Parts: sequence; C-alpha cells; structure tokens
Amino acid sequence: MVPTGRNTTDLQFTRLAAALPGLDERLAGEWLGERLVYGPELDPQAIRVGIASSRIPRPWHAWPEWFQRFRNALNRLRPGEVLYGVEGTSTAIWVVRAARLFQLPAILLHMPRKQESVAMWQRRVSASNCKEPYPILELFLSPALSRGLPPKQELAAIAPQDRALALASCRLELIFQRPGGAWQELIRLGKADPRFPGTAFEECRAPLQPAPARLPDVDCPPAVADDLLSRIATVEADPSREPLLIHWTRAPIAAWNGETRDDYENGLLQGTVAGPRTAFDTLRRILLEKTIRGSGRLLRHGKPMVCFTAAPLRSYADLRIYRPHLRRFDFEPYGFCFRQRKLQELGARPVIYGEPPLLDRLSPTDLPYFQVARAGRDCSLDWTLEREWRLAGDLDLRRFTAQELYLFVDRPQEAEQLRRESPWPVICLNDLRTQGCYWL
Repeated sequence: MVPTGRNTTDLQFTRLAAALPGLDERLAGEWLGERLVYGPELDPQAIRVGIASSRIPRPWHAWPEWFQRFRNALNRLRPGEVLYGVEGTSTAIWVVRAARLFQLPAILLHMPRKQESVAMWQRRVSASNCKEPYPILELFLSPALSRGLPPKQELAAIAPQDRALALASCRLELIFQRPGGAWQELIRLGKADPRFPGTAFEECRAPLQPAPARLPDVDCPPAVADDLLSRIATVEADPSREPLLIHWTRAPIAAWNGETRDDYENGLLQGTVAGPRTAFDTLRRILLEKTIRGSGRLLRHGKPMVCFTAAPLRSYADLRIYRPHLRRFDFEPYGFCFRQRKLQELGARPVIYGEPPLLDRLSPTDLPYFQVARAGRDCSLDWTLEREWRLAGDLDLRRFTAQELYLFVDRPQEAEQLRRESPWPVICLNDLRTQGCYWL
C-alpha cells in the first residue's frame, strides 16, 4: 500500500492526529502542541518509516559509512511501508532524493515558517501548489494553536522538526546519534511511552569513521631535475626575474567544480561518490581533465573565472587562513605554477582592488575583475595580500609546455604518483626546502 490522495483537489485541513493515522491525539499535543495539518488524506494502512540521525559535518563525501547506513535502512523497507521525512531534519533532503531516485513512496511534512501566525500559514498553504512529484506526498504542519498546550518541558529544548519525526514514525531507524544529543533523549522518551503508534526503534550506536584523508607516508626520493628546483628557488628569491602566477587547489566542500548538485548528491546515495576529495584529489582531477574550470560561485558578478595569485610560494603559511563561513582554508599546499607572460597572452589580468563605490565607475569589461580590498567587521581582512589575477572562462592546460607550467604538492609520495601521470614537471615542497627554501 502507498499513500493516496495525490490530487490537489483532495487537500484539506485536519487536526494533526487525524492527518497521521495511528497517532495518539494527546501524545501529539504533549510533543508538539495543538496543530493543524494541510494536505491529502493518507492511506490508513501505510506504515510510516522515519530515518533519523544526528547531523554529520561537511563535507558529506567524507562520511561514506553514513550513506551506507542510510542505504541499509532503505533496503529494509517492507511492503506497506513508506518513507517519512520532516523538513529541516538532517535526513529530510536524503529522504526526498531517495524517493525520487529509487521511486520509493514517501511522505514529506513541511514545518511552518518562523514567527508565522496560523492565519498567515493558512493563507500561504491554501495558495501553494505541492512541488514534489509522485511518489512524494506533501503535508504542511501549522504553527501551534494559541489555545493548545505547550509541549512537555523536557521536550522544549529539542527542535520541533526532530520531535515531529520521532512522534509520527511508525518505525524509526536511527542511523547515527551523538552521545547526549537530542536523539538520545527522544529515543528514551519514545521507548518509555506506550502511546507511541506501535513505534519500533532501531538504533545504530556504532561511531562513524570518516574516510581516510591522506595517502600513507612513504619515503620517495626526489625525481625532478635539480635545475628546475634551482630555478624555482631563484624565482622565489627574486620574483622580478621570472614572474609566476599560482593557481592553488583546495578540497571541495561539496561537488567538484563542473559537477552538478544532482550528480553529487545522487552519487552519495548510490555509493559512487565517496572518499575524502582532498586538495590533492582536486589537483589530480584537473590534471586528468587537462582543464582548470572557471567558477563564479564566490564572485560578485557570477561570471566563471580562473583565479591565480602573484604571491610567491613562500607566502603560503601567511595566506593559509581558515574561513569558518566557507568551512575551509584559503590555501593548501597544492597547485599549479604558470609563467605570468603566457597567462597574459591568454587574457589573464590582475584584479582591480577597491571599495564598493568603485563598482559604479567601472566599465562592463572591468567589472568581473573587481575585488573588494578589505572585508570583515573591522576591515581586518586584507585581500590585496593575495595579489590576485583572473582569467575568464576555463583554462586549457594543453596550451602550456613543460617550461611554462609545473605542479607542486605537499608530500613525496604524492609527487611520485603524479610524475607517472603528468606531462609537466611535478615538485614536492619538501624538495624546495632541501634547496634552502626554509621559509616553506
């Protein structure tokens, strides 16, 4: 059996307990307060299966074991069971994506907006159209009614969306919980209350292990010409003699540049996207594609650009700052060094540093090259230190000879691997240190 009532003409306002068959009305009031639900009538025989979890940190691809547990929960679905998800919980987006990807029947409960009155909620949901295609049925939960009782005091500190998931699941699979977290308390309360709708709690208490982030350490002798190392050391000591521009690679926090969100998240669910996706992996992916893809995600104008710095390698330690809002470091010890002259021939140019009012005076041609000079609450973030350059679009590495481009990595075994794959020289920063570049 699957949920019925997909036709929008079947939508109606009902009390929470009536909208979700098998739910005790008094229990619903104690957990969520008195509320209404707008949506289609559900099949009373359908068994709602919730998948719950404490939140895992980004990047998601660093936690393949979590997605394996999620797939295991999907594989345990039995005839007559439907997925049940609640907007705002850690698993909601994956329940929706799994329903679409694997054509599994599902129910999605939308939470009310913050500080929304019941009247405002009624007008909004009455005028809205359900967005999710079959097999996902959408229900809309109202704010708590003023005449209703507040939730139990011991539940007040727990997010209402987590309460709604635990409350209305006929069977709940908890695939990961942090000790002392909200889900531990919800499971305790649910198991102690016989009024739950036949709830069976299935817990996985095993801790999660992230994917290994690096290759094991091995001793690899330098395999790069001494004259290249000497030339790099010379340039670092006196950049005016042979200017270089550096494109640094970083570990992505989600999809690769050029990879769609759907491909990334579907791959996580299917188990085809896994592993750490380190800065080294980013560099290797670029090398295999022979292309650095432009991106406009963090640029004011959104035009895809490839970014470089004229700051030398020795400035790496000073430039490597963790940005909490981006969940990453600005610089990691991996990337590509280019002859500045060659990049200029291809259209690269330095950015125009200034304050926001300067934007009004720039031509459309110059706008993509604008960069705010200082940022932060006290203007303590000085972007000019990066000495940034930009190139519009993608950069085809096949246009560079072995004298115009080299790659650099942090560790000897990484350099050894890339030397078997790269038509350009590869250096290890440890090799530079042995040449007297002690500042790295």
